[in-house]
Amino acid sequence: MTEPLLDVQHLRVQFEGADEPVRAVDGLSLSVQSGEVVGLVGESGCGKSAAVRAVAGLHGDDVRVEGTIAFDGTDLRTAPADFLRRLRATRISTVFQDPAATLTPTRTVGSHLRETLRLVDRPADRSLRSVAGFDLGLGRVVSRDADSGRRDRAVALLEDVGLTGSDFLDRYPHELSGGEAQRVSLALALASDPDLLLADEPTTALDATTRVEVLDLLDGLVSERGLATLLVSHDLGIVGERCDRVVVAYAGRTMEAGPAERVLSTPHHPYTGALLACQLEGAVPGEPLPTVDGSVPDPTTETAGCPFEPRCRHATDACRSAAPPTVDLGDDGCVSCGELDAIATPGPVSAPTDGDTATGGTGGMEPEGATSDGSQSPAVSVDGGAVTDSGESILELEGVSKRYPVDDSWLARLRGTDRYTDAVDDVSLSVVAGETLGIVGESGAGKSTVIDLVTGLDAPTGGSVRLDDEPVEALADRSREQVVSIGRLFQHPRSSLDPRQRVGIAIEEPLVEAGWEPTRREERIRELLTLVGLDSRHADRRPDQLSGGQCQRIALARAIALEPALVVLDEPTAALDVSVRARVCNLLMELQDRLACAFVLVSHDLGVVSHLADRIVVMRDGRIVETGSTAAVCTAPETAYTRQLLTAASGVPDPSSPTDHLTVDHK
Repeated sequence: MTEPLLDVQHLRVQFEGADEPVRAVDGLSLSVQSGEVVGLVGESGCGKSAAVRAVAGLHGDDVRVEGTIAFDGTDLRTAPADFLRRLRATRISTVFQDPAATLTPTRTVGSHLRETLRLVDRPADRSLRSVAGFDLGLGRVVSRDADSGRRDRAVALLEDVGLTGSDFLDRYPHELSGGEAQRVSLALALASDPDLLLADEPTTALDATTRVEVLDLLDGLVSERGLATLLVSHDLGIVGERCDRVVVAYAGRTMEAGPAERVLSTPHHPYTGALLACQLEGAVPGEPLPTVDGSVPDPTTETAGCPFEPRCRHATDACRSAAPPTVDLGDDGCVSCGELDAIATPGPVSAPTDGDTATGGTGGMEPEGATSDGSQSPAVSVDGGAVTDSGESILELEGVSKRYPVDDSWLARLRGTDRYTDAVDDVSLSVVAGETLGIVGESGAGKSTVIDLVTGLDAPTGGSVRLDDEPVEALADRSREQVVSIGRLFQHPRSSLDPRQRVGIAIEEPLVEAGWEPTRREERIRELLTLVGLDSRHADRRPDQLSGGQCQRIALARAIALEPALVVLDEPTAALDVSVRARVCNLLMELQDRLACAFVLVSHDLGVVSHLADRIVVMRDGRIVETGSTAAVCTAPETAYTRQLLTAASGVPDPSSPTDHLTVDHK
């Protein structure tokens, strides 16, 4: 086998914490060949993003990085800063998880792309100017010609990622949908025609059809140009379909690695099997999902033994006292576990039998949100798209439209050439107490605009939005009752949190607004952190000290802090790994059952929508094209567009359900 283009061995990344160092990565090893796609999976907080940033050389001087990061034979860990900057401009590109952190809000898309292309072309620019000289003017002429060419290349790059039309160059990040912003980020990464692409959740914000298009684009680059790709993803379906090999990370270490087909169909490590057990495929809608009990170890605590030991039902005293050996499986990869013989011969996972107390990999724990007899009653029942609950609608939109100006300058108005775009056009819908209404559609369909109108962050151009038969007011004019009645979870959790504030303060803000006493607020913060799978220590951290999934859980805790009657969820599971996604889905069902609150759920993940929603609204180009019960829409869609969405979302791996020997238990 040829030498890998990227070879990472025993990587350790350590941040300075408030009291103790944070070991974000603790011995991770992986490699990527040219023309190969390697998937890096694991729960939030397992060090995946920290490892990607270490490979790209993006950690600051205050971050300690150890181990070997060899790219094309050169150890990047000891390379000069200038060399790393040039490498990032020409041979190594990164797509980050949150496009809001990639794009500068005060600059247009075209400005971002032209700057990136200037960096790529910098050697040519310098050679021309060294001949002409800055003072002679020839350099400026060349620069103007180069800028014209870069504009054409920028348009071509946007078209490559599915954004057609030069008008995208003049848009600012806030004028893009989440999916459009992510596609711009991908275009920036591909501008240099790199040899290695570090893709940290590149499809998180994309709808099903765009996700397929972008992944097909990456497949083409891999096959045509030999692009090496390290793909970090929470979506095991994407990993199974698109990756050649998979590395399973836990607590900053490699737990298992090998060919994707083998790892996802015949997992050897209990942790890998537990992740596969949490998938939505095959789950009964509305029923609690299997979860991996417990949580990833605190990175400030040093572990002598196997980090997965507290959650593994097969753990022994040896697992607690010594690090697990790495077992070489030959062509099947490797696994870090000292109890493979005790676990029994690994094989395809299968569902537990009727006599098993385990529920799909929860290690004997009762599914979250279940009643004492194991069932869970839905808050409302739906039949043929009509809610049969006799309660009145708490939310009503009647003939709602929203128009945004494209060019409304005084000159355009004078000439009569002012232009507008209709983001939402004549939308009518209602939501009953205790119901979950799912809104789906491609990026730019108007989904986020609808929920901005529902929450009063924007005002409709036409029509009305009413909550409990009262008009939804703008935030500044809203009564305390309406403030308490509506909760909102934003699509990009990190950008919705103040980077200067500790996250406990962010959770506390709605409680302060509602007039809660300090002691009661402290108790509620602890309760909310527990509900979303975090502990009280996270309250003292800032957003930059949390993973993307942890930020999502903080944002969810803030949204439900006041137990509102209506919670608007914009991509609530987009940044979550499969185990936390299952826990959040169960939490949402439990909260709805207990509080009879209503959810408006916007998601690109049709699996989540079909599992949680009672009814589904399908949007396209600002209009509703189909609506009905979840069962009707998902099994017998009436429009070709809905069928297209469902088909694009169906590409998932086909591992069976987990067996008993791969279940986990929390001690």
